[in-house]
Amino acid sequence: MLIYATEDTQESDALGSTIDFTLGGTHNTPASDLTPPQIRIFLNDTVSAITGAYDQDVATIIKLSDESGINISDAVLGQNLSLTLNDSITFNLNGQYIAELDNFRKGVVWFPLSELPAGINTLSVNARDIYGNSSIETVEFQVEAKSSFITEIKSYPNPFIDETFFSVSHDLTGENLELEVEILNSRGQPVQVLKGEVLSAEENLVVNWDGKDHNGQKLQAGIYFYTFRIISNTTGKSDFVRRKLIISN
Repeated sequence: MLIYATEDTQESDALGSTIDFTLGGTHNTPASDLTPPQIRIFLNDTVSAITGAYDQDVATIIKLSDESGINISDAVLGQNLSLTLNDSITFNLNGQYIAELDNFRKGVVWFPLSELPAGINTLSVNARDIYGNSSIETVEFQVEAKSSFITEIKSYPNPFIDETFFSVSHDLTGENLELEVEILNSRGQPVQVLKGEVLSAEENLVVNWDGKDHNGQKLQAGIYFYTFRIISNTTGKSDFVRRKLIISN
């Protein structure tokens, strides 16, 4: 195996090789693992406990850990990393799993759920490690119907490199509004919050972001999520929408 690497600045590079590896085959003395994965489920952020009432659009954040690693292979039927909503709809989360940097034992899934029914909702997450040990974690939470006035939202370009624009349309034309855009990384941790005020707002509003965190540092390429929130200082109404955002190299 021959590997070549270079810095983004092209000022230095590296070259390495090895012939000491095996493809295929089986291990004569495989390790034993009977411990199932650990699962923690959060809604909207990884700080707050699941309590109180939620809107009909929520972000499900699932933290997983296992000493042998989480199985995200589709090779065996019925052994996917999955989320089941209200014992009726099951989502395959294999493609949404993001392992921690340089750590195959831990990872996270960020999965949005929209238009949830009002009342008690149930989420069940089923995870297996690479030895087939299985865990199921279930949570219940209350959903309240909300009156939405955000009619459309998008970010462009998406993916982006240096700058993106959040464009939102709403039904509060002429009112005085507070705007907030919260950016979360793939682990559900807030990295930036953009705030502003608009007097006698027009129907379409735009907020730009330079891809930097609250310390002014450029964020790494990867998957991020944003919550665009509008609060009316005229009537007290509030509304928000969550979407995915990608920073590329």
